[in-house]
Amino acid sequence: MSTLRQADVDPHPAQPLRVRSVVGLAYDEIRSLIVAGTLEPGSRLAQGVLADSLGISRGSVREALRRLAGDGLVDFEVNRGFFVAESGLDDVRQRLEARLALEPEIARLAATRCNDDDLELMRESIAAESAATTS
Repeated sequence: MSTLRQADVDPHPAQPLRVRSVVGLAYDEIRSLIVAGTLEPGSRLAQGVLADSLGISRGSVREALRRLAGDGLVDFEVNRGFFVAESGLDDVRQRLEARLALEPEIARLAATRCNDDDLELMRESIAAESAATTS
């Protein structure tokens, strides 16, 4: 009896599915609303309203908004909340280009300096994120 191999099933195997986190999906959705102009510059981003409209938790929305703030698309004001940034798309493009220039080097340095404990902690974090659910 022969063993069934992937090549026997499909000569053009599909790529593995890429699972996106809820936060990543929220980031993409809110980002697209901002870039499309649906959410106007200066408008307040109410976490509860966004959470309800996206069907996810406020915590996931908050984390997506923090990421968007890092990209320069959203401003955060203490005790006031998140707002669509007033800056133009050229400012955002420049920030993203700077990140593109810096982050690969940062990742390379982190990779060369990590040890077995760091790798185990990273694996545990990835497993916890994969197993996480949003209420």
